[in-house]
Amino acid sequence: MTLAAMVYGLTAFITVSLSLGVLFSRRPLLSGYYLTGTMIGVGALFWELASPTLGAIQILVYGGGVLVMVLFVMMMTPSGVSLPPLAPGWRIVWILPPMAGILAATHAPDPLRRITGTDLGTWLLLHQGFSLEALAILLMGALVAAVAIAADTVEQKEDRG
Repeated sequence: MTLAAMVYGLTAFITVSLSLGVLFSRRPLLSGYYLTGTMIGVGALFWELASPTLGAIQILVYGGGVLVMVLFVMMMTPSGVSLPPLAPGWRIVWILPPMAGILAATHAPDPLRRITGTDLGTWLLLHQGFSLEALAILLMGALVAAVAIAADTVEQKEDRG
């Protein structure tokens, strides 16, 4: 096993651990930080697969976008809010990070061909056009719903106060 494969496995371990932190965190701010770390970890995996352009895009766009989302969550969530704890049976899921790290290290691909932004864009537009349009509509619906929820919350506060 090469050093590159071990680093790839360690990066996969950390990324999966952070993603599980998103699922099991009971505090919105901490969950947002875990999500930012997950996006940075995915960017690092791209980088290790000899695609520095995609890694940089992942880190800048998604990592930065998640940080902005965390700020909005903190502005819209009352301080001190946390969710109830999960049932103890969910603890078995923590076996996933070591498994992901070991599998990634033992099956680390040799990057034979670099994936460039042009290659990805061409593939997405030629073969996934409908999926991109559906995703755009879904994201627009989520944005409208978020604005409606925020407006409703402001109206409720004005009615009370």
